[in-house]
Amino acid sequence: MKAPANKNVKATASTQDHLDIYDIKENLVILKNGGATAIIETGAINFDLLSQREQDAAIMAYSGLLNSLNYPIQVLIKSKKMNIGHYIRQIEQEEKDTSKHPLLLDAITNYKNFIQGLVKNYDILDKSFYVAITYNENFVLPNSGPLDWIKDLFGIAHKPKQNINVKEVIEKAKSQLNPRTEHLLNEFARINIKARRLTTEELIKFFYESYNQDSVLGGKVVTENIKEYTAPMVELLT
Repeated sequence: MKAPANKNVKATASTQDHLDIYDIKENLVILKNGGATAIIETGAINFDLLSQREQDAAIMAYSGLLNSLNYPIQVLIKSKKMNIGHYIRQIEQEEKDTSKHPLLLDAITNYKNFIQGLVKNYDILDKSFYVAITYNENFVLPNSGPLDWIKDLFGIAHKPKQNINVKEVIEKAKSQLNPRTEHLLNEFARINIKARRLTTEELIKFFYESYNQDSVLGGKVVTENIKEYTAPMVELLT
């Protein structure tokens, strides 16, 4: 998935042709197999900082969440290397502002050196957590193996359909995914984990950044029409 292509350039092939995404509308990812997926972004808890009693309670609560499910879900942990250059510049500005206070200046300088050394020796990662719930009326494939539903959930076991009735898929998917999404949101709230469903605009940004890790789609997406997010594929070097 690429940013809107130059209209003067004719795109003959796109990376989007090789993705399982057909469209993104009404907070749903429409798949080429006629299914649809809703995605929930969740927070996290620092398990190591909890007391033994709190850890036991968290495990029991999470166990209750899993036992309440009668449908498959996909859990995704997305790691992205953070650029803390802006934070370093803020510290340097604090150094200038406290130049007349030697003790405070020394503390800020030591802290800046610590952060710079940390970044130099380790990658600082920003982790995001997501849960995907997929609808597919043809979820159980004929003559499929017992684990083929996993392949279908990840979008690798189907043959893409050429014609998708997006409106019909959305209507059917909503009746199944909306209550399941609300159920998961309530379960996460019960175990004190913040969670929310990604909107159409956020879904487009999510997949754009996933397939264009060196680019950042700043601000708001110009359009919610996913068909415009195409560009010619990069030619192979010969």
